[in-house]
Amino acid sequence: MKKISFATMTAIALVGMLFISACNTDEGNTETTTQTCSGGSLSLVDGDTLSPSTYAGQNVTVAADATITLSGAVYIPSDCTITLNPGVTVKAKSEFLSYLAIKQGGKIMAEGTAAKPIVFTSDKAAGSRLSSDWGGIVIHGKAPVNNSAGVNIATDTEIYTGPYGGETKADNSGVLKYVRIEFAGREISSGKEFNGLFLAGVGSGTTIQYVQTHRGSDDGIEIFGGTVSLSHIVITHNEDDGFDLDEGWSGSAHHFIIASSNYTDAMIEYDGLGADQSRATQSFFSNFTIVGDTKAGGKIFDVKANGQLVLVNSLIANFTDRHIKHAAQATEAPSSTFFSSTGLNGITDNNTLNGNFVSALLSNKFEKVTASGTAITDVAGLNIVIDNETTFDQIANNEFAAAMTSLTAPTTYWGEGGAANFKPAASTATVSTFVTTNMTNWAGVSMDLTGTNYVGAIDPAGTNWAETWTNFSLN
Repeated sequence: MKKISFATMTAIALVGMLFISACNTDEGNTETTTQTCSGGSLSLVDGDTLSPSTYAGQNVTVAADATITLSGAVYIPSDCTITLNPGVTVKAKSEFLSYLAIKQGGKIMAEGTAAKPIVFTSDKAAGSRLSSDWGGIVIHGKAPVNNSAGVNIATDTEIYTGPYGGETKADNSGVLKYVRIEFAGREISSGKEFNGLFLAGVGSGTTIQYVQTHRGSDDGIEIFGGTVSLSHIVITHNEDDGFDLDEGWSGSAHHFIIASSNYTDAMIEYDGLGADQSRATQSFFSNFTIVGDTKAGGKIFDVKANGQLVLVNSLIANFTDRHIKHAAQATEAPSSTFFSSTGLNGITDNNTLNGNFVSALLSNKFEKVTASGTAITDVAGLNIVIDNETTFDQIANNEFAAAMTSLTAPTTYWGEGGAANFKPAASTATVSTFVTTNMTNWAGVSMDLTGTNYVGAIDPAGTNWAETWTNFSLN
């Protein structure tokens, strides 16, 4: 073996130190060191900056109503907590990649109010902000994921922010409540993009409620496995998918508003399989309002792999052509048996949809393509169960006409900055007993519909929960 001189070794060490130092500057886009929680505390007030160079693994508290700067990639390590009080605004530096990542065992406590939401946004002035100005928020939990066959943990996310998953279904990564995430989703390499909110192996002990992701360049919310459930979510004007599910997520989603722009790919991408078919995504959706852009069409569901899904009591409107797309995996023939107990069991009950989609649903004329893109028109075996088709058809046509008179069309509210109205007109539809009768304790996922006797995300006779704390500005 060739010997290396002391001088050469010193030079190599110096280069290595300089490399590590460079990787840990605010401009870094991945974590290069394993940080632990010191147990100390860092208090931030109006005008302060949170960056890798100013943060040394302490518990962080941001004062109410403060505006701070997020500069670079900041990781909250295990056993540490970042607490953001009501009214906090976090402006992320856009000149290089900035994002906030909660490591496994770390927590984010961001609980705003409708009057004082917590806002994560770009540092650019209003009017010049764009999608992908910064990264977004990444939360790594310890709940099971389906990333590798037979294993509940993954070594790293697709954006290189660290490990996620584990054996703790009830893992608690904190609270996001009355939180708005805007202009996020930067791409770091081809096909590797941050989302507004990325939940990786997050457990059911975590609270995700009253969250808006707006004007992101990739997905509004993406979930990789875990057991977390979400409610009262607003996903608007994202340029890839609204809600993206993958790697064996087992949870529920209640009271969602997803509205597209003419850039949006799919409202919901259901990439449900992961590594093991026996651990595919199993989710329960209720009270969704999904509004497309009539200029662009777009997909309601883009089903890319097997999974199980229940969808009830939802309002879907403004889709002109492409409705449900299924790209069959190369190893599975797109036949009438594809949607079986090992495929997508889509159960839609008491949903209100526009005339085009209803016609497609009742006649089984979904768009379905193989991996090679060949269109298939005969999908009579599609296992979508409708409780009382005659009633469903009547509800669909009547409720759609009434609801759309009070829904603000996406083509008019993008860029105006005002309040979009997703509250439908008065409805006579009531929750069917179909799901609770036929799907008791389905997949262990909660299906509690107590007090919900209407279709869509907002009670026509109740308070519009999606007002005051949301924002729909184009830039």
